[in-house]
Amino acid sequence: MISHRNRPLGPIPETGESGLRPSGLLPPIIVLCIAVALAFARGILVRNTFENAGSCESCIFWQTFASDLWVVGALGLLGAVQLFFRSSLVRRVVIILQLSCLLLMLVDVMLFKILTVRLYLADIEKFGAEFGAIATFVKLYFGAAWVWLLLGATALVVAILWFAFRARGSHKRGAAVLCGVALCAFAGAAIGASGQFQFVVEEWVRNWFAMNFDQGVSRAYSKEFGKSAQRVSDLATACRDGASLQKNIVLVVVESLSAYHSALLGGRGWTPELDRIAEHSRWFTNFHANGFTTDHGLIALFTGKPPLPSVGRYGGSRAYDGYWSPSGSLPTVLAANGYDTAFLTTGDLRFLEKGEWTKSIGFAHVEGAEHPSYIGQPRLHFNAAPDASLFRRFMEWRASRASSKPYFAGLLTVSSHPPYVLPDGKRGEESAIRYVDQELGKFYRLLGDAHFFDNGILIILGDHRAMTLVTAEERTQYGDRALSRIPLIVASNPAGEGERVDLLEQQADLGHSLNALTGPKDCRPAERGDFLAATPIAANHVIHVRGDRRSWLSVYSADGNDAHIRMNGDETAWIDTAPENGELILGSVNKERIALGDVDRDIIDYMLRVHGGR
Repeated sequence: MISHRNRPLGPIPETGESGLRPSGLLPPIIVLCIAVALAFARGILVRNTFENAGSCESCIFWQTFASDLWVVGALGLLGAVQLFFRSSLVRRVVIILQLSCLLLMLVDVMLFKILTVRLYLADIEKFGAEFGAIATFVKLYFGAAWVWLLLGATALVVAILWFAFRARGSHKRGAAVLCGVALCAFAGAAIGASGQFQFVVEEWVRNWFAMNFDQGVSRAYSKEFGKSAQRVSDLATACRDGASLQKNIVLVVVESLSAYHSALLGGRGWTPELDRIAEHSRWFTNFHANGFTTDHGLIALFTGKPPLPSVGRYGGSRAYDGYWSPSGSLPTVLAANGYDTAFLTTGDLRFLEKGEWTKSIGFAHVEGAEHPSYIGQPRLHFNAAPDASLFRRFMEWRASRASSKPYFAGLLTVSSHPPYVLPDGKRGEESAIRYVDQELGKFYRLLGDAHFFDNGILIILGDHRAMTLVTAEERTQYGDRALSRIPLIVASNPAGEGERVDLLEQQADLGHSLNALTGPKDCRPAERGDFLAATPIAANHVIHVRGDRRSWLSVYSADGNDAHIRMNGDETAWIDTAPENGELILGSVNKERIALGDVDRDIIDYMLRVHGGR
């Protein structure tokens, strides 16, 4: 007899397909469904972003969706591997790879939705250590919903892992089906890749992996090329007498302020106060940011150099590497001309080491969010008090000065930074720009009431063009220059007449312009401009470091012959017809990038320094 204790409860399962628990099919199916949903969502977002750009929006959707089908196909193959092999270790490794891929796709979609930018691996390392700023940003954008979103995502991941880790045996039929799904996805991707649309920003359409692993900007130069680059002739230098004017100077660098915001510059009319200030000031229609981020703008303004990316910079965690030297910096030059220098912002100075960097290049006084004046003020992104508080703080600082020296004060605003959330709870780009514009108007009037303009100059400009869509109208009128057009207003006499300047100018010429204004002599590269001279001098060319194509540099020439450089190590070259002095410009770019050196990529050390207070 067989005892009840030892009797089998059912038929013994055979090895092979029937040995797999039904739940084992769920993880790869769920992963594929999520991947398709994310690809569809990204296609919709890109299509909607280009809905005002003309041509075929549905074509853009299908091209974007098709690009992501390469990733869907790869996930399908991984799912087939997960079902085919018996090894639980293989399954667990595969599911972790799949979930990591989905996470990257999700964050990429969210970033595009919020900021209209893509997720770069380099940016993960660059901004990944700023946990507090990222958490604040997410809370501001999603509000209370962020908790439920986090809980839902966590629950989904746990469920997928639980089902995957319980699976046993293999399921060859399911693996074959997933291989078929992958082949269909690859076929759809190949068909979709055949359509090309010149007005589409390449990085917006390409899938995340193709975008990230095709970065010539990270390719190193060979030692032989580096030696030959040192023999390249420098661009000519020109010296001239300076005006030696000891005027007080206030520079306001406005977050994301762009030409398209201003009706005066052919834009949307969101800056009526700035436009009124321009009516009594010198204002520029062809002024350009040298980069696409705030650190790029500050590098150009305060070091006088275009923020060329050194090899590895987009893979490093330190935004200002290569630009820490005080030699030739704006505060150093002005100090030599008898000036006190100060940098004020309401943002967190620890973010990307902004406080350490501004001190290292020579600013005598640096203050940010930690200043006692901001105690009790509402704090939003980057722990920053509203811009109104920054302008009040400057007036306090100015009134408390005991020195008789003239001063230069650089003010960096924050309120108009995405996600465009204001102290009163309003949201949106237009609301943020209108708020900053109102506060700038009040600040301008405060300075007038305080007789600042009796011996002072106010300079207002943007740090970079906003990270928003360049419309078809902008591209038609300005071409690639639309990517970098920002306002510049130089105010010195509220009762004077306005002066429109159409010359090509750039952020990187601020240092030489101020040195020529305040010092006895200025020696500068001959191709540089001077927008503060009695008769402004145009820049021969402007270098713009692009954010949409990280390996490209746009070179705008005064004669209108614009061209592009593709950074690619020893093979760095002009993409199209080179402008006048193109060989010298290209040689100068290579020489400067090599001289910058390799960037410190040790993110662990960076995190310890930032969060350990070092």
